[in-house]
Amino acid sequence: MSEVVRNPDAKEKEFQRILDESWWIFGGKYVEKTKRRSLTVLTQLDVPLIRADGVLHVVELKRACIPDLVVKHREFFVVGPEVNKAVGQTLNYLREFDEQRDVIKSRLGIECRRAFATVVIGHPEHVPDAAARAQVADTLRTYNAHLSRVEVITYADLIQGAQKALELTPSEPAPRRR
Repeated sequence: MSEVVRNPDAKEKEFQRILDESWWIFGGKYVEKTKRRSLTVLTQLDVPLIRADGVLHVVELKRACIPDLVVKHREFFVVGPEVNKAVGQTLNYLREFDEQRDVIKSRLGIECRRAFATVVIGHPEHVPDAAARAQVADTLRTYNAHLSRVEVITYADLIQGAQKALELTPSEPAPRRR
């Protein structure tokens, strides 16, 4: 994954191929990946996951190389246009799932009324301006604070979370108690 993230020419399909089989990287609250990526006529989901409570969680993948991931606006940094577009796309998916909840539930057995989404976009190393690069995490944290059903993370966040999870996983089986 790290190699693809470093490649500025890597496309969304490359990330999707990797994460299609490694969906565990998103954490232990997901129990499976849906068998279908199209739940409605107008959607083609990147990584549709099912949470432990049976509800759909959509992961929308974008490129890692987003130079204007965050941009200076007056005295602060704000998310760049690609982040806003990705969140808008994802919110449209969620609205469509809400509107077609009964059909999706009866035909596919997937609960999507309380669906949530994660947008994975950009990586700080692709932000050329050092001041902006240093503000990526704080800017996204501020942006996420006003979103209720969508969270935006970077590939750096995703990789770091996976590394932490692997560090916490015991490498040897625990001894049996008698």
